[in-house]
Amino acid sequence: MEQYGLIIKTIARLMAWWLLFWYGYPQLPEEPVRLILLGAATLWLLFTGFQFNREHRYFPTMFTWALALAPWAFYGEWLWLMQRPATDSAVLSHAVLVYNLFRYVLQAFVLIIIVRIFFEKEPRRH
Repeated sequence: MEQYGLIIKTIARLMAWWLLFWYGYPQLPEEPVRLILLGAATLWLLFTGFQFNREHRYFPTMFTWALALAPWAFYGEWLWLMQRPATDSAVLSHAVLVYNLFRYVLQAFVLIIIVRIFFEKEPRRH
């Protein structure tokens, strides 16, 4: 019966991962649905990172929290860059490139973490 809880948690983690993958693209969220879905996915991945931290899984915690907060950090940087008077398109395209590379690497690591924790033989107890 305990396996069902792990399956439900893993499905919820994968859904949050997918929402960040699908809606975390480098453009400010203007639609309310996208903002709500990004917020929900961020909160769930932050909670997942908190669960990993309680289980003393510090590397999964770090990568999960970084993925959850990456879109919001990019949006903050984008707003900051747009307020600067001397910002040219090369700076903006560089910021988008760095964010996309960072986001894809984090998403790959978090997907590996989620799948690996699901297939562990004995789950950790806190």
